Amino acid sequence: MNTKDKTKAKETMREQIYCDSKRERGALYSFPPPLIINFYKQLPIAKNYKQVDANIRRKIVVVTMDDNYDLFLDNLLAKNNVPATWFPVVNELVPELKNKEVEFHFNKDMGSIESQKKKFIEKMGYTPRINRNHRLWWRSDNIDFAYLSLHGILADSTKIGITPYKPCVQGRILPIWEIPFAFFEPSCVSVMRAGYSLVENMETLFRNNVTPIVGTFHPLNLEKYHHFSSQLEKFIRLGRKYHYNFMSLKQLLNLLQDQ
Repeated sequence: MNTKDKTKAKETMREQIYCDSKRERGALYSFPPPLIINFYKQLPIAKNYKQVDANIRRKIVVVTMDDNYDLFLDNLLAKNNVPATWFPVVNELVPELKNKEVEFHFNKDMGSIESQKKKFIEKMGYTPRINRNHRLWWRSDNIDFAYLSLHGILADSTKIGITPYKPCVQGRILPIWEIPFAFFEPSCVSVMRAGYSLVENMETLFRNNVTPIVGTFHPLNLEKYHHFSSQLEKFIRLGRKYHYNFMSLKQLLNLLQDQ
């Protein structure tokens, strides 16, 4: 093999390794274009061109738990009488979660949304209505929101922000609420992850009467791996200090649907 062929072979190998790594990491998740295009055609065109923002005046704080069950953090929530919404991936739907508020954690690494929903229903006995994408992987608003809506998801909590909203795409209001989170653990300053918080000090949110404040927390095994300490207890303490109402995401969604 001459030098030119060797160089070409190396480039081909690098490209294959890159594509394989992307495929393993879920970046090449296949969305069905005809299904999504037809979905948009069936939606009425809105009179306005803006997204629909929620009007929330009550001081609300929400605790969400990602990835898998954690006994210590569950006990901490119970001790403080704080509701929470759990987002475990489908292979982490353990019996301990049976009586919790558990919603869908769509993992683009693990195959189709249909197969993961089927496993969820088999294990939990009901259809999930709220989603958060695992690792916060998001293709684009016009694709992800529509795809989730098509599969019965009424609210999503993958994006970062404060005010819940219904997105507007191509002059159409999508039938799904985005309930963004404002606080993410761990800090992106110490651990390189997709999520981040809007503030350096979480008390800034409470002190400024931001509402709703949705916090995203992770199990202790992840904390040990990345060498950070859970801030869940502090989050709860600040909620009490500033007289916030603790809700689950399902309770907040019910409030939004009444508007």
